Amino acid sequence: MFIRSRILWARVIGIVLLLNVYVHDQVHATSWIRMEPEMVVQRAQLVVTGIYTFNDPTADQSSMWEGYNFTVSHVIKGYCPRMIIAGIDRDDQQGALDHQNAGGEYLLFLERDLDTNLMTPVGGTNGMVRIKDTKVQQQDDPHAQLHFTQYLAVHGIEAKLPKPSRQLDSTFSPLLLFVLVSVILTTLGWIIIQSRLTGSKKM
Repeated sequence: MFIRSRILWARVIGIVLLLNVYVHDQVHATSWIRMEPEMVVQRAQLVVTGIYTFNDPTADQSSMWEGYNFTVSHVIKGYCPRMIIAGIDRDDQQGALDHQNAGGEYLLFLERDLDTNLMTPVGGTNGMVRIKDTKVQQQDDPHAQLHFTQYLAVHGIEAKLPKPSRQLDSTFSPLLLFVLVSVILTTLGWIIIQSRLTGSKKM
């Protein structure tokens, strides 16, 4: 009787452990709980379109996020340079790479992750909207596809262009040159006038 009881308990414990592993794998595989697109839009601090460059990641091994260069094609909300570092869940990288290799890009709804200081997609994959030829590719979620399609239609992916890098661009250089020349000429004029006034006083 005692031996049968131990065998029964061993089987129960084994089943519990198997279920725990299975549930953990399933949660890890799905990664993120589905969020309503309205909440994704509301939480986003920065909304951009563009593509990842999957090389030389910036990563904290204790975090799920890895940061990659993201080339911004359009800014819809917020302000940023043409190249940012955007975080992506390690489990989502291969899918993103496959989508981009097929000619797609991303509409990203980003927020600041306080632990890594990276700009990361709101709700993981919820904030990574696949687009191709300016069309939303979310056939598995008709509501999200319609919402994000309307979002692009209302705001337009050309609503704002990215801010130029800190380097001076061609539109700013002529203005800067004009100001510098004006300051130099004004200073030289003032020096010449002062020298003449000083010379006339000596005479």
